Amino acid sequence: MKICSNCGSEIKEDAKFCTECGSLAEKQEKKDVHTQQQQAPQQASQHYTAQGQNEAPEPQAVQMNINQEKVNKLTQNYFSYFKRTVKNPSLSFTEVNPVNGYIQFGLLSLLFSIMMIFLANWYSYSSVGFIDFIRSFAIQCAVYLIMVGVTYFLKKVVYKTNESFGVVTTQLGGLFSAAVLLQLIMLIFSVLSPGGSVTLIATLSLLTLLISFIAFNIYLFQSTSNSKLDKFYIALIGNLLIVFIYIAIIRFGVTTFMENYEYIFNSVL
Repeated sequence: MKICSNCGSEIKEDAKFCTECGSLAEKQEKKDVHTQQQQAPQQASQHYTAQGQNEAPEPQAVQMNINQEKVNKLTQNYFSYFKRTVKNPSLSFTEVNPVNGYIQFGLLSLLFSIMMIFLANWYSYSSVGFIDFIRSFAIQCAVYLIMVGVTYFLKKVVYKTNESFGVVTTQLGGLFSAAVLLQLIMLIFSVLSPGGSVTLIATLSLLTLLISFIAFNIYLFQSTSNSKLDKFYIALIGNLLIVFIYIAIIRFGVTTFMENYEYIFNSVL
């Protein structure tokens, strides 16, 4: 049975007119169909939400999940890279993911800066704060960036190879995995016993510096070269270039910053 839209009386399915008021039944039928078509999606949506299944996530939640996945992937890739290169440093020459190299040198700078802040606050009469930490971190990053930049320049201009700056950073950084371990050890000792482990920290610092020197030269000697100039002279030019740049940096401002750590070096001597 159908319902008349005009008077509300029941009419037969095959009737074209309402027997009570004479209104057309076809209009009512079309109206009912149209109303059902409008209500059907709403009812389905309500039912869909009521079931609590596969509800559309909010855009912010989706963005957070994507960012979390990216961070997890970057972390996993770096730790795999670190384990490979700390166990077999020679595998560094096969690495091509530039992100790992940036993380490696950033981590080295971070560990060193935290350690120096702890030691400086222990041995100096004045407090060394967040600004000094940022300054120390920036200087350390600059030091490693200069080393990578010189290496990239020699490989690109002298060796005439096609590696990108990011690949050079990752390959050279893989040779610094042992230095990351040493920096972590130094940081632990500087936090637990800053007054009784200065000599040990100074020794490990010199060892880290030695690793940096060896890594730079090994990378140059082991890399493929298309230059007619012997690798020995290329490495000599590279070392002199780095020393010259470092002296220039110290001359134009780092000396003032290093005064904060004067008590540390005096205590070792």
